[in-house]
Amino acid sequence: MDERQGNPMRGTRAAIVVAVLTTVTACGTTVAGSGEPVVAPEPAQRSRIDPSPTPTPTPTPPEQVVELPGPQLDAPMTTGASHIVIDSYSWRTTGTGDRSKPPEERYLVLRLTISATQGTVPVNPLYFKVRLPDGTMAEPTMGADGNEPLLGSAELAMGEKIDGVVTFDIPPENTVLVVENELGEAVGAVTIPAPR
Repeated sequence: MDERQGNPMRGTRAAIVVAVLTTVTACGTTVAGSGEPVVAPEPAQRSRIDPSPTPTPTPTPPEQVVELPGPQLDAPMTTGASHIVIDSYSWRTTGTGDRSKPPEERYLVLRLTISATQGTVPVNPLYFKVRLPDGTMAEPTMGADGNEPLLGSAELAMGEKIDGVVTFDIPPENTVLVVENELGEAVGAVTIPAPR
């Protein structure tokens, strides 16, 4: 066979080599003759399913609080006399505010207005105590419950008044609010009924 006529397989081999080179080049970063980079597609992200999703917490409903009007009383002090009005009182199972702590028993929240009716009247939340049925005396929480505005310390001239909150952490029983003067002597008392 004449070599110039060529081997009929020679053309076929050349076509296969060209096809292979084109395929290999296309798998690289450039396409032959284009100069443009080829970006391989990123593999599809698999969606991850958490087998144990965290449940959404159910918010605690706010406590329903009924504020009742309270009694009034007069309390003589060493340098004057005061008239005390319990504007409202309520028994609560929770505190209010971010920093409050829950009660050990229940919060008795008293909203008071104190007026000086004679002379000068010192005011201090520690002048208020509660006497429980067993005779135990309880001190105010001094803000641990979060109820505001707290009754502050002051000295009232005749005709002046001040208001604020005094709270006790006590069992929900009939209790007696006791008012003391600046010497620690009981000068007035009034009963606060237990919640119904």
